[in-house]
Amino acid sequence: MLLAAWPACAQTPCEKLVGVVSAKTVQASGAVPAYCAVDGVVDPADHFGLWMPEAAQWNGKYIVRGCSGSCGFVAMKPACSAHVRHGYACLTTDMGHQSAPAETLQSEVDFGYRATHVTAVAGRAIVSAFYGKEPKYAYFMGCSTGGRQAMIEAERFPRDFDGIIAVAPANMAPFSGGTSMVPTIDDLNRGADGKAILPSRKVPMLHRAVLAACDAKDGVADGLIGNPPACLFDLASLLCKGGDREDCLTAPQVAAAQRIYKQRGQALGSELAWIGTHLHDNPPSPANPLASRSDPATEESLINPADPDLHPFKAHGGKLIMAQGWADASVMPGPVTDYYRVAMATMGGAASLQSFARLFMVPGMQHCSGGEGAYAINYLGALEEWVEHGHAPDRLIGVHPKPGVNPDLFGIDLPLLKPDNIAFSRAYFPYPLIAAYAGHGNPDDARSYVPVREDK
Repeated sequence: MLLAAWPACAQTPCEKLVGVVSAKTVQASGAVPAYCAVDGVVDPADHFGLWMPEAAQWNGKYIVRGCSGSCGFVAMKPACSAHVRHGYACLTTDMGHQSAPAETLQSEVDFGYRATHVTAVAGRAIVSAFYGKEPKYAYFMGCSTGGRQAMIEAERFPRDFDGIIAVAPANMAPFSGGTSMVPTIDDLNRGADGKAILPSRKVPMLHRAVLAACDAKDGVADGLIGNPPACLFDLASLLCKGGDREDCLTAPQVAAAQRIYKQRGQALGSELAWIGTHLHDNPPSPANPLASRSDPATEESLINPADPDLHPFKAHGGKLIMAQGWADASVMPGPVTDYYRVAMATMGGAASLQSFARLFMVPGMQHCSGGEGAYAINYLGALEEWVEHGHAPDRLIGVHPKPGVNPDLFGIDLPLLKPDNIAFSRAYFPYPLIAAYAGHGNPDDARSYVPVREDK
């Protein structure tokens, strides 16, 4: 049963909202205004939370935030606090389970695609009842699993949102010729004795060598590789001539690194992100695959955002911003760029696709955020300009904060960041364009970068 399908008429007080598990008013605290906190469930088990600022503070907009990993809980504070401060009604969901997503076929369906849609629809009805009118705009924003949710929404439920942000969307198979279950770095780096072949202490040396070969190809030596696919780096150049040393790689270590790049799909320049996340000096035993009620093809069909036909979303007037870090060690960039290229062909060319959907590749950005690049980007501000004012994002500006400065994950509060707290900034252009240093101006300033074709 879908909850709370009230007509949009007179405003309903928070505590009198019906058809939800609970609804209570939370008093203002600091910069966060008073808001109505709703807990709800859509049958059979799609739990969600919804925070709605008091009517005088509402900006008229509704935003749904994606979750991460396997989800399994309703993470209201990290998902919605910043949005409520800025006046949005904000919802997030546990994706239909509070344990493993593949325990039952129903939970697999909910995690795959259903939970995001039904909770978003329920939340919109509650927002309409609480304020007595429909939201002017509805947005979705997510990274990783949340990015996958974003793409599923654009593909399967094109009328749910006016604008969607998909950062590092997971499970983009079958693009790049693989499946969603890619091997871990530990699996590719495990010797016959069960120990790591390539030790983590050698990875920084490998990273420095890759940068030395490819960093300056975008016109400036800044510790970032602007276009990793164009980087031609020969791992054999690091082969130890004698015994094993710290400044070279043994033949087995070269082979392990080659497997990580090729079979895992890691981009050149992502090496530092391997350490501690997917590469360990004492790798755990290979994990047994999770038992599932369905065959792999069924799982792929439920979970993967693999449909490049976005005509219904375009016809609805929706706008889509995709973003991906080149240094991401969790969601590899290759499948994302492959998907976008196939979508470009499916939608009738670059101009047709970019009229409503644009991809931005971010050098040096790791998973969702962080890394050596200018990873803090105000995606939502760019999307609102596109949806509400028709200003398509010809560039996104990213900043790298100085040490100790920690902006929120999606740059929601980025306009409040003082210039003195920014180490450097960069411009990013719609893929397949990449940024190159113009040859003049401050290389730490985004204004000094111009778009060039990726094959240049």
